[in-house]
Amino acid sequence: MPRRATPAGLVRTSTRAAWRAWLKRNHARKKEAWLVYAKAHTGKPRVAYADAVEEALCFGWIDSTARRLDEDHFMQRFTPRKNTRNWSAPNLERFERLVAQGRMSAAGLAKRPPDVKAPARRFESGEPVPSFLSRALSRHPRALSNFRALAPSYRRNYVRWIIEAKRAETREKRLREAIRRLEKNRVRVEDPATERPAPATSR
Repeated sequence: MPRRATPAGLVRTSTRAAWRAWLKRNHARKKEAWLVYAKAHTGKPRVAYADAVEEALCFGWIDSTARRLDEDHFMQRFTPRKNTRNWSAPNLERFERLVAQGRMSAAGLAKRPPDVKAPARRFESGEPVPSFLSRALSRHPRALSNFRALAPSYRRNYVRWIIEAKRAETREKRLREAIRRLEKNRVRVEDPATERPAPATSR
């Protein structure tokens, strides 16, 4: 039996971050990719299968055929998803989890299965702070000063935590808690019992 030719488009990378970076650059312009995995006996690092599939979903791609490459490697084919209806249960679970984690790209969200609701748009760093929050902070100068001194990602997390509350009373409760924490110069909204105050900044 003649040996099958090695396909074009081999992607040789050993980390999840590098695979995601490849997808980010190429998901809209490539028709396929064969991700190369080192076999276990080599002891070489490789992208875990589950991680590779999740990153592919983030950019609207899906895994399919796996083939032997050589004694030490095998390869798996990834392509852009064409059928947006035929989703497996594991991939539906992955999709919903990746949406919740904020890892999905616009291309991945565009392949959303029909029975999964579109995620609400999230507040991003650099956007204007909601007016109700600005007004509340203006009444607490220390909290406002500490909020403005936070890194953009921490300010974003505070805003998201407040505005993503599902009920008005929960939002008000979170707003009060956020102001209390900001007055103590807390960097994060999580783990109030264990978090340390932010270090004093030089002026």
